[in-house]
Amino acid sequence: MGATKQHAAYTYADINIYAYCLAAQLKTQGIINNTVLAVTSCSPHLLFGLTYAAKLLNCPFHLISPILPPPIIYQLLATSGAKYLVTDTQLDNCPIPLILSHKLSPCALSKHQPSLQNADHTNATINLTSDCPNTTNVQLIINTSGSDGKPKAVMLSQSALTQAAIASKSCIPLTNQDRWLLCLPLYHIAGQAILHRCHQAQATVVLPNSTSITDIANAINEYACTHISLVPATLARILELIPKPPTTLKYALIGGAALNPSLAHK
Repeated sequence: MGATKQHAAYTYADINIYAYCLAAQLKTQGIINNTVLAVTSCSPHLLFGLTYAAKLLNCPFHLISPILPPPIIYQLLATSGAKYLVTDTQLDNCPIPLILSHKLSPCALSKHQPSLQNADHTNATINLTSDCPNTTNVQLIINTSGSDGKPKAVMLSQSALTQAAIASKSCIPLTNQDRWLLCLPLYHIAGQAILHRCHQAQATVVLPNSTSITDIANAINEYACTHISLVPATLARILELIPKPPTTLKYALIGGAALNPSLAHK
């Protein structure tokens, strides 16, 4: 199973169709091989689909936090050489053409109740081949947090992303029977890393209804999550709601700040 969200489930075959649909729409906008595509959006569903659509188009994909002010966004666009920007809202004085996200058709996805017993792993392959290779060797452009100044764009190849996923699997086992709760922003490398790990292992990605502590805690139990990535502050608040983690949860990857020993013990 590829992903679950709001009581709906999508196989990797469904996601493949969704990605092709988005890729076709982007192509009509003039986005072709090696065109740097940027996106600033709050929608994890859209970011999920665009990540794979950009791969199908062999376009370097620049993810930008939607909470950044427009001047910083425009500076990052100049750094990556982006030619188009997908955005949720109209941005004044943007130096490149805008594609408003609400004008991208959501595309029909087959929906069914999540069930690991009925999950179809036989079609869990996304075809990323193309007659025109990505000659830039850049697949993903992600920004630093900017904690030491202005955020900077970092360019990553598909090989680097794949090797990182393989290395992670050697430390944190992940199989096609596992479910990783994705409650980190997909415009950050930590969120993108979860996508690549799960795709590499054909594991399920679980998208909570929102990033509220209640929805995250509910999703852990409702979808029998086996893996989760959190910052310490979120972990502390979740433990207030569910002091004893469910038996299905095998790994909690904590980052972004130092983990207090007493919190780790809990």
